[in-house]
Amino acid sequence: NNVYGIGNVLKKYSGYNGQINAYIEHGVYFGNHYDKNQWYAEKIITFSDQRKRHLSDLKVNKEVNVIGPYIYYAEELFSKDYRRLLKEQLKKTLLVFPVHSAKSLETKFDIEAFIEEIMSLKRQYLFDSILVCLYWKDIKNTELVNLYKNQGFKVCTAGHKWDKDFLNRLKTIICLSEVTVSNDVGTHVGYCTILAKPHTILKSKIE
Repeated sequence: NNVYGIGNVLKKYSGYNGQINAYIEHGVYFGNHYDKNQWYAEKIITFSDQRKRHLSDLKVNKEVNVIGPYIYYAEELFSKDYRRLLKEQLKKTLLVFPVHSAKSLETKFDIEAFIEEIMSLKRQYLFDSILVCLYWKDIKNTELVNLYKNQGFKVCTAGHKWDKDFLNRLKTIICLSEVTVSNDVGTHVGYCTILAKPHTILKSKIE
């Protein structure tokens, strides 16, 4: 429940300081994926009624609580004045979420082609700034970071997955943009759209 600061966000929003006696599903599950080993708690907290139906179809004998996208409950980290100053510098901003690696795997795709597509969007829609939000594992890859920085993109991260402010930071980053793109499906798609930031998935051959 501490992954991506979700438990911290929900506790602060609700004013509840006790132990959360529920397993919080940390992201969107596509299809009927589930992890029986995690379901030690009596209850499950999840995003949607559709996911609740999936769990019911799987005969999961738990109380399932639907609360919508967790980022709704997060708070932006910057003060209004600092956010305004930052936005004046960034101006019209495109936010990019490249497909990310994970603890036990590394993803590969044609980054040069991906960058060229981003540059095409910048020229076509006259974006002033390109923000690239990298996963904590990927941002430690100096070569990868420099590929984006050398194009004049601003590279950022929402932080490590155990950072209690991860979700707050992610909301802050998303809210600085006008439009968002990625090259794979994921929870970020829902988070962008619930924050009224249009999202497009660009095609990439991902290994």
